[in-house]
Amino acid sequence: MGTSKKPWYGSLPLDGEVFNFQGGSINDTKEVIKLAEAGLIRNEVELFPLKDVEKAYEKMEQGSLRGRAVVKP
Repeated sequence: MGTSKKPWYGSLPLDGEVFNFQGGSINDTKEVIKLAEAGLIRNEVELFPLKDVEKAYEKMEQGSLRGRAVVKP
């Protein structure tokens, strides 16, 4: 008899990944929002047009990406 694959509904597939977000409290979040509104937090991003998405991936793989890559359609 051949082996049949059972659906994995309700459980994780063998290559699944589980993580738990380790965020702060709601008060911590409010404080961060206040800091951002005051201009005291800087988030570095590199913008890429959709046609350059491959370039964004290349920079990420090379480790030369400055901050986060944001791809705009």
